[in-house]
Amino acid sequence: MMTIQAATQTTVTATALPAPRPFRRDIRDVPLASLVLTKLNVRKHKDKDIESLAATIASTGLLQPIGVRAQPDGTHEVCFGERRTLAIRKLHKDGHPGTEMVPAVILEPGDDALAVEASFIENVERLPMNEMDQYEAFAKAFDLRKNTAEVAAVFGCTEQLVKRRLAIGNLIPEIRALYRNEDISLEELQILTMATKARQKAYLKAHKDGDAPYPHMLREWLFGGQAIKTKVAIFDLADYKAPIANDLFGDNAYFTNADQFWKLQNAAIAKLKDAHEASGWSEVHLLEPGQPFYCYNHVSLSKSKGGHVFISVRSNGEVEVHKGLISHAEMKKLERKADKETATGDVDAEHQADTASRPELSEPLGNYIDLVRHSAVRAELAKTPSLALRLAVAQLIAGSQHWSISAEDRRPANDAIAKAVKDLPADKAFKEIRAKAKALLPNLKHDASYMADKDAIRSPSHGARVTTILTHLQTLSDNDVLAILAALTAETLALSTTVVDVLGQTMGVDIAKTWQPDDAFFDLNRDREVINAMLSEVIGKEAAASYLTGTGKSKKEIIRKALTGDGRKKVDEWLPRWMAFPGKAYTKRPLTKRPKPTA
Repeated sequence: MMTIQAATQTTVTATALPAPRPFRRDIRDVPLASLVLTKLNVRKHKDKDIESLAATIASTGLLQPIGVRAQPDGTHEVCFGERRTLAIRKLHKDGHPGTEMVPAVILEPGDDALAVEASFIENVERLPMNEMDQYEAFAKAFDLRKNTAEVAAVFGCTEQLVKRRLAIGNLIPEIRALYRNEDISLEELQILTMATKARQKAYLKAHKDGDAPYPHMLREWLFGGQAIKTKVAIFDLADYKAPIANDLFGDNAYFTNADQFWKLQNAAIAKLKDAHEASGWSEVHLLEPGQPFYCYNHVSLSKSKGGHVFISVRSNGEVEVHKGLISHAEMKKLERKADKETATGDVDAEHQADTASRPELSEPLGNYIDLVRHSAVRAELAKTPSLALRLAVAQLIAGSQHWSISAEDRRPANDAIAKAVKDLPADKAFKEIRAKAKALLPNLKHDASYMADKDAIRSPSHGARVTTILTHLQTLSDNDVLAILAALTAETLALSTTVVDVLGQTMGVDIAKTWQPDDAFFDLNRDREVINAMLSEVIGKEAAASYLTGTGKSKKEIIRKALTGDGRKKVDEWLPRWMAFPGKAYTKRPLTKRPKPTA
């Protein structure tokens, strides 16, 4: 026959864990039929656990009493030992004798806090409770005490552990059920305590659809793609207005709004860069976000000797500043420059050779800029005959790409003829006129010059048509002839020459009247430093700073929207510096790889 009996001691004292008030209660036998389960019990049980314990009790007897509180209706509420009670009920149902009475510690009625505490302390000495059981125990005690420090003292644990378990209360019931059913891991449960209710519901749906993120990617998923720790911020956290998620299971807190973080972080990085430039560093380089910086590719060089500053920004928002360094390649250039200066004193040529390898404008972008500028100047020149006349004369004298003329040789057929025409009066008169004309001009080294030769104006048989054209021109007024000359001169204006700049400035050409930044312009413009400068011009330096580490594509899209008023305040009449007259650069680098010819 199986007999259920209590252990030999007659009192139970909680000594394993410190508590503000120990509890001692007498052990009595109470009817099994009078036992009712309570929600205060901190442990939840599975059927297989009950069956296993029932077999053990059937074999060895009940070695530890349960804990109950007497109720007015004659029943006894089980405060701890629910698993043993269920096991004894199973044995009684199966017909095991000696299960009608159960030894129990009698607790004081109405003391919920002590009942919960006793349940926890009694259970923690046996099979380890999972985090969900601990949460429910702490939550019940906290509801009564309203103080995490007191709850921690009662259960003999740290206050941090209490806070961690209470954080589970932030989870919606369906998430907690996933953990109880072992559908998610403890790591996932802990990470999800930082999620908003909306993100928890989104995770629950993703889990049901089989599309939940892997545990190592869960933080990034919760915060919209980036898990950025607050400790990487170089701005005042008081300026960040979105919520911050505290990870009670780790040592970090996280920004929940990555866009707001990056705006503040970028503005702080811009100030950091400006501060180093203002302090006298020759170059301050801001690396592409995520681009690693390798110190072994650089050598140390002080500020006074031309050392640079490198600011690297990791994809997690962390900012590092590397001062007093220069790349090995740049160091070699400085050494060559110093050697050349020592040998010849010619520093400029060496500097130009060094910097020309990376011009501000790529060749395709330079060609695009030249075509737009040339188009605007050519159209204006064709409407300005007086200037076109003077340009034509200048090109007749000095020559250009599309004007090709030469002085007539006037070669006599033989010596006799040469002697006869040597002193012709007309030649003397011409020479006098030419001398007066030359006196009006700068000192010329030669008479050879160039004249336009364009198929649209002059055919291969142009020589045979001169008299026909001349005859027709004599029927026109001077103004008409000047208009034709202006059109001819404009049509032969050479592309990619400095004369385009001079003409544009002289005539006050405004390209904004005929051109606006288009897809080709933005597609060809890929220089990060230039795009940053353009963004500052369009939306302002302070606003642009908040996008400092953004991609070139995103910055160009902001410029587009600002110019069209698409979701942003419309910016009118903005023109890139390259399109002005004269054109200006955005960087200290040369504008083009090769210098432009004059004409």
